[in-house]
Amino acid sequence: MLIKFNYKFFRYAYYNNNLKLHRLDGPAWTGVYGRKHWYRGEELHREDGPAIEWADGDRWFYLNNKRRTEEEYCEIILLKRFGGFV
Repeated sequence: MLIKFNYKFFRYAYYNNNLKLHRLDGPAWTGVYGRKHWYRGEELHREDGPAIEWADGDRWFYLNNKRRTEEEYCEIILLKRFGGFV
C-alpha cells in the first residue's frame, strides 16, 4: 500500500507501509518548483533515467542511493540488462 501525502513544501510524496519514501511507477517526491525524486525503499534509485530531475533541466543519476555520473550509470544499466556483454 502506498500513502500519498501533500504538504506546503512539496506537491506530493509517496510512502510505503514502513513510511519510507517509495514509488515504482513515478517520482516518489515532487517539489512545488518542479524538482522530482525517485525513491525505492527510501533510497534514491531509478533504473530508467535520472533519480533527481531539477526544474532547470539538470539530472542526477542514483542507483541504490549512490550518485553516479551519467556514463557510470549507463554502463551499469547496460551490464545489468545484457548480462555483462557490453
